[in-house]
Amino acid sequence: MAGWILSAHGTYESQGNHKLFLNNGKQVCMYVADGQILYNNRAWPLFTMLTNSPPNEVEARKNALRLTEWVWNYTATGTNDFPSGVFAVGSKTPVIPLKNGEQVTLGQILQHRDFPGTLYWLACRVYNPQPNAGLKPTKPV
Repeated sequence: MAGWILSAHGTYESQGNHKLFLNNGKQVCMYVADGQILYNNRAWPLFTMLTNSPPNEVEARKNALRLTEWVWNYTATGTNDFPSGVFAVGSKTPVIPLKNGEQVTLGQILQHRDFPGTLYWLACRVYNPQPNAGLKPTKPV
């Protein structure tokens, strides 16, 4: 059950974002409902559980909202507040590092050539009502 973990700030902006339809067995595990904040007291235990060797994916999935049909195309933004990026389950070294302010969309992660099929989204799912005009993801994947 190999997967990737996204650790970053997460937002949804109505301009330019859309639904991503998940196919070919892809799934996204999220830990708060749409529009909510994922607080550190919940995110850190999950991050530790998933990046330890061996990881505990079974436990991490227990309280996850598993999305298998579609998901909004969220934007993940790197930060200096905590380790940011996309990590392989069982590793503390990012597959896709995100420096402070760098961005990647959920769609870019799901389309990555090495994406293993499951993503654990350890980020908020908040709506940003005033997105930056013309903001483009800054992190090529």
